[in-house]
Amino acid sequence: MNYMKMIHFVHTSSTEVTSKFIYKESEEFSEVDKPFIVPSYLILEAMFQTAGKVAREYSNHQSGGSIVSFGNWHFKRPVFSNETMSIRAQFLSFHPTKRCFFIKVSMDSDSENIISSGEVIIMQDQSIENQYLNNTDLEIKSQILSKMGL
Repeated sequence: MNYMKMIHFVHTSSTEVTSKFIYKESEEFSEVDKPFIVPSYLILEAMFQTAGKVAREYSNHQSGGSIVSFGNWHFKRPVFSNETMSIRAQFLSFHPTKRCFFIKVSMDSDSENIISSGEVIIMQDQSIENQYLNNTDLEIKSQILSKMGL
């Protein structure tokens, strides 16, 4: 699994990002396959990528960031394979001196809430370049512009 492209951004703005995440053991899934619990590090990565996208959108993709802290992530139940999760990250505030973003995250499966209001703090880091981030839209746009000679 390519961890940098494990989520799909459904909606992006400078204050809110919604993404979809699904973990499949394999593409060949049948009714007799038993679902298993998705490893927590994959869920954390998907949520961090969604929160990071808010920070990048807010800063107009000028820099990446590092997770400084996260908390209040109370899972109401495990996440199972082949279950589509909707992750929502909302911009709360930005501390200009410390260059830190404060972001609220939540995760749902269909109409069931799994995490209601987790928090993430992301510190901007100029040394993280766009090529290392999950910026699918920017990659496609830059490829088109380079082919046009712009």
